[in-house]
Amino acid sequence: MTDQTIFNKITTWLAMHFGSDLKANWYVGIARDVEDRLFSGHKVNHLTGKWIYRPAVNTAHARSAEAMLLRHGHDGGLSGGDESTVFVYAYRKEIGTVR
Repeated sequence: MTDQTIFNKITTWLAMHFGSDLKANWYVGIARDVEDRLFSGHKVNHLTGKWIYRPAVNTAHARSAEAMLLRHGHDGGLSGGDESTVFVYAYRKEIGTVR
């Protein structure tokens, strides 16, 4: 997916399911192994946690989508990933999750 498509998919999903939730309650990032990053790295509960991810066509689109989501008001940072990073993810920060 392109950066704009990822941005649209994630923001639409968040609005549909969590409309009044603050954007700052959601952490966004990029990863090569997105499930390891979400469930092992950030300690998101696979079954009860609130999370979403989408694949980008390449690293440049993943980084751009991440930057767009951060400018939109979500929490996160721009320092992650490497040249093989193509997934953009978001999760709701809750007790037990790790930034």
